[in-house]
Amino acid sequence: MPQDEYLRRVKGVHALCIHPGVGHVDQEVLETAGPQLKVVGTMSVGYDHIDVAACKAKGVKVGNTPYVLSDSVAEHTICLALMVLRRVPFLMGSIVADTWKNNKGSAFASLGASLHGKTVGIIGLGGIGKAIAERLIAFKVNKVIYNSRTQKPDVAKLLGLEFATLDNLLSQCDLVITSCDLNESTKHILNREAFKKMKKSAIVVNISRGPIIEQHHLIEALQNGEIAGAGLDVMTPEPLPFDHPLTKMPNVVLTPHMGSATWETRMAMGDLTVKNIIAGLQDQPLPAPLC
Repeated sequence: MPQDEYLRRVKGVHALCIHPGVGHVDQEVLETAGPQLKVVGTMSVGYDHIDVAACKAKGVKVGNTPYVLSDSVAEHTICLALMVLRRVPFLMGSIVADTWKNNKGSAFASLGASLHGKTVGIIGLGGIGKAIAERLIAFKVNKVIYNSRTQKPDVAKLLGLEFATLDNLLSQCDLVITSCDLNESTKHILNREAFKKMKKSAIVVNISRGPIIEQHHLIEALQNGEIAGAGLDVMTPEPLPFDHPLTKMPNVVLTPHMGSATWETRMAMGDLTVKNIIAGLQDQPLPAPLC
């Protein structure tokens, strides 16, 4: 939606219901909306599209939708990892291109890698990171290492996770998953230096936000064989141009920011967003407040 049209629509409203792909809140939006604005409900866990500090300064409550989407995003994370490990896009391509017959007689053609026995690193152990770890255990991985802003000893003990510094995580892991919030400390946390510390056989899966990864450094690492592959549900920009270099790489799996895109999850997200907004309009505590 063009900015002028968006500003026209927010003028005079008492509540805003938005989504990262449709709507944002900054100082200009707050000023345009007016002093009667009481609450912003975002149908997402991430809130990098909202200036929470500016909202708080104006007494505007903000709510998001944590936890209700953890399971679906975790499922999609495992899906991306398996598709890269087992080379699904390449193998599908061999059927479409009618080249399967060329390898049909070989027991060692088109081999991928197992998730079983791998050492996996999770950057960010919130609700989604925890849900991912729970599913990895079922695949009998070697171990799960995590790095987060603060250590989570209770969760780590429950699931048998190990805490490590980012550098140690990167150097040990066969699979690195980013599930952290996007903020100043996590922006471009995976960059050229980070990729050089990883195993050449490692793959990266990003289901948080595109700018968590310095994308042109990722492309370099893939082209130079510094890492083996990537599964991305988020990227920069969104939508990604159809002719972008990442779309041409056989060891990259891309999905259009749809980790939570199941009927069940979107209904739950919508329900919680409505509850946040109603509570804000009634001057009640929000079920899932950011401020």
